[in-house]
Amino acid sequence: MQSEFDLLKQRVIKLLVENAEIKAENAKVKVKNAKLKQAIEENEARLAKLEQSDKEKAKLIAELNCNVRKIKQEQIIVDVTTQPSTGLGINLDKNLYYSNIKDT
Repeated sequence: MQSEFDLLKQRVIKLLVENAEIKAENAKVKVKNAKLKQAIEENEARLAKLEQSDKEKAKLIAELNCNVRKIKQEQIIVDVTTQPSTGLGINLDKNLYYSNIKDT
């Protein structure tokens, strides 16, 4: 009977040690999870900033493209109005103007 009691005591001690090890490991995992959650939050904030920056850049690019089209159209008008007469009449100049607008 005493032997069985001693065996049970040893088993309880072994389980207590194992439990302490698991708790220590669990604490490490919790610390690691907290660090990962913080990294996720930082990355989400960084991603939001990058997405906002991309939107701003896309808007600027669209504005620049619009300005380029306007400049090209104005240049075509200047070119057409400063060209010497070809003898073919104004229709040639209008056709050139409209064909260049379609290209842009």
